[in-house]
Amino acid sequence: MAILVAQVKSKKANITADNSRFTHVWMVVSDSQITEAEALFATDPNSGNTVPSIGDPHPDYSNALVVSSDAENIDDGESFVWEVTATYEGYGITTQDPNTVRATVLFGSAQYSQVIEKDSNGDPIENSAGDPFDPPIQQEDSRLRISVTQKMTSEVFSPSLIKFFENSVNLDAIRIGGVDIEPKFARILDIELVPGSYQNTLGELKEFFTARFEIEVIPQQVSATGYVRQLLDAGFNELYEEGEEIKQRAIMVQTDDGESVPATEPQKLDGEGKRYIPSTGQDKGIYLEKETYLPLEWKNLTFPQEANGVRSSVS
Repeated sequence: MAILVAQVKSKKANITADNSRFTHVWMVVSDSQITEAEALFATDPNSGNTVPSIGDPHPDYSNALVVSSDAENIDDGESFVWEVTATYEGYGITTQDPNTVRATVLFGSAQYSQVIEKDSNGDPIENSAGDPFDPPIQQEDSRLRISVTQKMTSEVFSPSLIKFFENSVNLDAIRIGGVDIEPKFARILDIELVPGSYQNTLGELKEFFTARFEIEVIPQQVSATGYVRQLLDAGFNELYEEGEEIKQRAIMVQTDDGESVPATEPQKLDGEGKRYIPSTGQDKGIYLEKETYLPLEWKNLTFPQEANGVRSSVS
C-alpha cells in the first residue's frame, strides 16, 4: 500500500464574536485499499504534509487546534479515495480590528529604598569635611506605575521585540494615559503578550496580540535626570601624560607626619581623570552622567495619550 496524494481540497472559516471555527477537507488517494485509520494519518509523498490529528495547531494560527477529524470513503466502497475533514476551533479570534480597540490604563505606585547621593538642592550629601557618609544615606521614595493593556497587530509588535523593549527607557518626551513624561524618566518593567487572530474586511485572517506593558515613572524629586545616573567622579588613581602617552598612577595624599602615600579613600576627580582641585568653598565636585538603561523610541508602541484609552497612530 502506498499513499499517492494527501492534500487539502478545500478550506472554510466561520469567525464570530463568540466562536471561531475552521474546516479543512483533505483528499487522500491510495494505490490500494486502505482503512479509515490509515486515511486519518496519511502523509503526502511529495510535500511530506500529514493529515492533521486532534490537538494539532492550525497551520497559520497556533491558537486554533483540531477538535475533530473524520474520514469518509468516497469511491463507492473501494476504499482507494477518502475525504478527511479536520475541524479547528480557536480562541482569541475576533472580527474587530485591533487598531480600533481602546486601551485599558491603570495607575498605581511602588515603594523603593535607595542610596541617595544628592540632597533636594542638588548638592552632594557629605559630612562637614567633604566626605561621603559611611554607611551611605538611604531614602524611601514612591514611583508611579502605569499599566497599559492594548491590542497590537503583529506588524507593530511581536514576541521577538520583548527582549529589546523590556528595561528600555523613553528616548523622547511622551504622554501616556494623561501623564506627560520627560525623556528617560519612564522605564518598561514588564511585557506580556497573549496571541489572537482577527478577520479583516477582506475576510483574511490576521494575527494580533493582547499586550500588557508595565511602565514605571521616576519623579524628578527623586532624580533630576530620570534613569540617567549621576555619579561622583572619584577614585584612587588619576591620569597623567608622559610624552604622547596617557598613563595612570595612584593619587598621593599627605599624612599627618608629612609623608606622601597612596590614597586609601576615593579622591574626587575633575571629570577628565585628574585629581579635582575645588575653585571655591562651595564647589562640590564633578558628577558623571551614565546611561544604564537603553533609550529607545516608544512612539510606534501606540500607547494611549489619555486615560480614556484612545491610542496614538503608528508612524
